[in-house]
Amino acid sequence: MKKGFIFTIDILLSLLVALGFFSGIIIFMSEPSTPQFSTTDLHQNTLSALISLEANDTLRDAFSQNLTPRIMEFLNNATASNLCFNLTFLNDTFKIEQNHVKANCSRQNQIAIARRPLYAGERIRMVTLEAWYK
Repeated sequence: MKKGFIFTIDILLSLLVALGFFSGIIIFMSEPSTPQFSTTDLHQNTLSALISLEANDTLRDAFSQNLTPRIMEFLNNATASNLCFNLTFLNDTFKIEQNHVKANCSRQNQIAIARRPLYAGERIRMVTLEAWYK
C-alpha cells in the first residue's frame, strides 16, 4: 500500500506541474500581440479630424480668410492628446499656402495621411492632414 500511495502522489505532482506549464503557455499565447497604437486607428483618427474640419467649413474658409487661430485651437484642443497633426493647404499648382502643426509635436517616422480636394470656383485645391503618435 505504501508504494502505491507514493506512486500516486508522484504522478499527481507531475500532472500539476505539466498542467501549470501548459496553462502558462496558453495564457501567454492568448495575449494580443498587436502594438498599443495601430496604424489603422491612426488613419481613422486622421480621417475623422479632417471630416470635422470640413463639416464646420474651416477647410473651405481657410483659403479666403486667416483661420490660423481657429485651426490651431482645433488641433490643440479638439484632438487626442497622444496624437500629432500637420495640416497643409495646397494651391491649385500643389504649392504650400498654409501649414499648421499641433503644438509640442515633432515629426515621427510612422504617419497616416488623409487628403481632401476642395473646389473653390474653377480652382481645385488640396488639403492634406498628416498624423502620428507622440
